[in-house]
Formats: sequence, structure tokens, C-alpha cells
Amino acid sequence: MNRNSLLSYIFIVLSAFLFTYSLVTFDGTIKYRSEIARKKVEEARENRDDKTIEEAKLLIEDVIENGTKEYLKSNIIDLEEDIEKDNVNKKYTTLLDEVESSLDENKLNEIINIIEEVKYDDLKQEYNNRVSIINDKITAKKEEEERQRILEEQERKRKEEAYNRLVSADNEIVNSNVPQDVSVIEYISGKVTAFTPYCSDGCHGYVASGMYVGDGNIHYYDKTYGKVYIVAGDPSYPLGTIVRLKNVDYFGGRDIYAIVLDRGGAIGKGRRAIFDLLFALEGNANKFGVRYINCEILRLGY
Repeated sequence: MNRNSLLSYIFIVLSAFLFTYSLVTFDGTIKYRSEIARKKVEEARENRDDKTIEEAKLLIEDVIENGTKEYLKSNIIDLEEDIEKDNVNKKYTTLLDEVESSLDENKLNEIINIIEEVKYDDLKQEYNNRVSIINDKITAKKEEEERQRILEEQERKRKEEAYNRLVSADNEIVNSNVPQDVSVIEYISGKVTAFTPYCSDGCHGYVASGMYVGDGNIHYYDKTYGKVYIVAGDPSYPLGTIVRLKNVDYFGGRDIYAIVLDRGGAIGKGRRAIFDLLFALEGNANKFGVRYINCEILRLGY
């Protein structure tokens, strides 16, 4: 082999080596850039922050292999969409949580209007489902409020009617049945006071004898004297004793008939008061106050 042939051979071998080396180096560069971009995309998925995402986008632009570049771009697009959906979901979930807690119908209507702006159909469907649930709760709340309003109105009317019965009871002039052959067992004069089961300090609605006096039932029907008033009397007068209170000015100067069914607190030793007349309302008992009255005992006990 002459000198020229040897040089040609050496040149060919060297060129082949350099070409092979350049191919290997170029391929290594391609793989290196793809790997760096891929790692940055993974980092972006983990961190989910704008800075890392922008860095990943720049590295992807340096990727030479088209298939890899499109794949990585697609990953970033999906990631940005996921982040956007998460932000949208966080916003609307917070709004719906607040309105579900308050059950404010006006706020719910505002949310219904802005839900139409959501571009993700799956999220929109989810929000509409929650809206339906919240709307049912609001309806149930309104029905319960209406039920409570009706009950309160019924209770108000019941109390008003009960009070009116008490007023009517105190204003009623009782016409008792007086036997023609009645005789006076004892004449007695002294102070007559008044009491009521409906007092400001929480009276219970029963006189001490156990006779119910609620809802205006402050009278007693006696088999002999008919409808009579109720008084508390001294223990010397047995329960069931009939007393005639003479010329009571509170009742227009009329005589009224009453039966002893209780032992009043105003009646003690020395007969500080001889009888205590029962009224339905505290105000009317206070109006009656203390009066000096002539009384007649017509029957002792039942």
C-alpha cells in the first residue's frame, strides 16, 4: 500500500469514527434533554405551582424528539386543567358549604346563576346536584318555620281565649239557687280578702282543697245552692260550708253565695280576715283588695 492509499484509508476510518461519535453524542443530547424535561414535568405535577410549570414548558421546547415533546406538552396541559378545575371546585364548594350552613335562599339563587358559567360539565352536574339537595333543605326549613308559626299562633289564640275566659269568669254575676227555708246559723262580720291561682309569682291553678280553678273555673256547682263562688275560710268552718256575703259593693251591692273549699293564707289566728274570695285574675283580686263585709253562715260542711 503506497503512502497516498494509506492516508486515504486513515481519513476514511477517522471520518467514520467522527460520524459515529457525533451520532452517539447527538442521541445522548436528545435523551438528556428529554429526561430533564420529563423530570421537571413530574416536579410540576408534584408541586403544582406556576413557577415549576413555566420551567417545564421551557425545557419541553428544547426537546427535539417530536413524540416526546407532544407527550410532555399534553401532560402540562392536563396538569393546568386539573389545577384550574381544583380551583373552581374549591371556590364553588366553599360557596355551597356556606349556603348549606345558612340555608339562605337568596344566596342559593345567586350561586345557581353563576354555576352556569362553569365550563366543566362534570363539575356543573355535581354542583347542580348539591343545589337540589340544599333547595330541599330550604323547603323543609320553610315548612318547619310555617308549622312553628301556626303552632305559635294557635298557642297565642289559646292563651288569649283562656285569658278571656278568666276575664268573663271574674265579670260573671252568679245567680245561686237559694232554698226558701234557709236559716242563718251564724252572723259574722269582718275583713274579706281576695286570692287567685293565677298570680305573678307562679301559682299552680289549684286551691288547697284540690278543686281545679284553671281556665276560668273559679265557681263551684253545689247540689243545693247551684253555682256559687269559692272562698277560703277559717278551719272552724268545714269544707263545704255555705256563706252569704251581704251587700258586696264590688258586685253592685248584691248578696253573693260562696262555698268554703280552701284555707287561705290571709286567714290566721285572731281572724285577721274571715274569708278569702277566689278570683281568676290577680288584677281583679287586687281591685277587690280588703273589704269589711257582713256575712251569714247558712250551712256547715256538706
